[in-house]
Amino acid sequence: MHSKLCICVLCVLLLSCTCCYGDIIININFATCGNGVVETGEDCDCGTEEYCNEYQPCCDRESCTFKRIDFLCRNNSTRYHTGCDLPEYCNGSSIECPEDSHKRDGYECWDGEIMSYCYSGDCKNHNTQCNHYWGNESKNAIDYCYKYLNTVGNKYGNCGVNKDGSYKQCIPGNGYCGKLFCDKNPEVRPQQGSTYAIYTITYINGDTNTEITCVSVNISLEGDKRDPGLVYDGTICAENSICIDQECVGLSTIEPKRCPEVGGIECGGNGICDNKFKCQCNHNSYSEPVTCSGERESISGTMSSEANNLKYLSIYWLAVITLLVLLFH
Repeated sequence: MHSKLCICVLCVLLLSCTCCYGDIIININFATCGNGVVETGEDCDCGTEEYCNEYQPCCDRESCTFKRIDFLCRNNSTRYHTGCDLPEYCNGSSIECPEDSHKRDGYECWDGEIMSYCYSGDCKNHNTQCNHYWGNESKNAIDYCYKYLNTVGNKYGNCGVNKDGSYKQCIPGNGYCGKLFCDKNPEVRPQQGSTYAIYTITYINGDTNTEITCVSVNISLEGDKRDPGLVYDGTICAENSICIDQECVGLSTIEPKRCPEVGGIECGGNGICDNKFKCQCNHNSYSEPVTCSGERESISGTMSSEANNLKYLSIYWLAVITLLVLLFH
């Protein structure tokens, strides 16, 4: 009987066995972290590093536990650089990174040296659109092109087309939301499969006797698609105003909804309101995370890899001690 028990103890030392002592049957199976199978005692097991990074970014492949609640799992470098995207962190109880989110419309953002406003997660201005069509050396044209040409309502300057196909004049105040004008004309990069026409208009400024060049592009797309040569929606057109459907409208009219306030301040001044109108707090230690207010003593999280290893070690030695007690009973 002792020989059986010795074999059983050896099995325990090998971390997996099914053995018996008299009428007592002992099943001991230790999980193997990294085999891609979630076993007893594991929160997750994503297997290879490539699979973990792609499909289970919030699973710690070394300990097979959920990653801590402040682990960064997504950061869109381009959008985040302009200040409109929001980083996502693991929630401590899931293998998945939370859904991609961004600041609600209306937050100030900067693209280079130009201040604008976040719209649908992007920071848009006339310069970035000029770069898209004419290359990085191109910049937005001077005010004259927008104020005068777009109010004419012809192929050179307009605010889109009417239902009958005629060009729509931009009313005063909407000029910056009509046809896009840039100051350079290198090789154009139109959308593939489209036809385009480049219009270059040069004027002489009577006051300064200098040339004024306004370069625009007409891109024809199939169907009723909007002309990409028009200024993008969300582009800043005035203080606290952006372009929507070739009109310059105030931010308050397009985004009246806000996140919860504390003392009249959105998210208590301790967080950012996202596109779902939920506060994303600066850190996780607020007792009232809905409003990013109140302090709590500690941050609740998941078991660390060290704690998880200690858990397995405790189970292991408990099994050994149990068998030794049976041996000398």
